[in-house]
Amino acid sequence: MDYLQKGQEEESILHNIPQGLLVSLLDNPYESLILVDADGIVRFMSSATEGV
Repeated sequence: MDYLQKGQEEESILHNIPQGLLVSLLDNPYESLILVDADGIVRFMSSATEGV
């Protein structure tokens, strides 16, 4: 898989995530790390869950 194809796949994953979910994660000042894994699952780590 080339770099361009990988970028297009990642972009399509983000379009499948509900806008409200992205906004709420990004607007929360306690959320610091947001990841989307290869299966399109959104994972995040907040100060409340660090070390768990």
